[in-house]
Amino acid sequence: MRTKRFMDGIYEATAAKAEANPGRPVHILYAGTGPFATLVLPLTACFSRKPLYFSFRNCYHSARSLKQIPCALPAY
Repeated sequence: MRTKRFMDGIYEATAAKAEANPGRPVHILYAGTGPFATLVLPLTACFSRKPLYFSFRNCYHSARSLKQIPCALPAY
């Protein structure tokens, strides 16, 4: 239930930013405080016609898996 609320909030904020700035990409700063794949990755399907850019800020010393994410994401 908590994860669903976070996902809904992220979706709503992204949709509002996309609507407020038509024709411009949406840039999301992901602070690395939760599961990226569960919370943010689904947005790439929801906004497939709107460019989404992600910046990652990892607060932890071990960021090996984080470095692999950009290679796995499709480029639009």
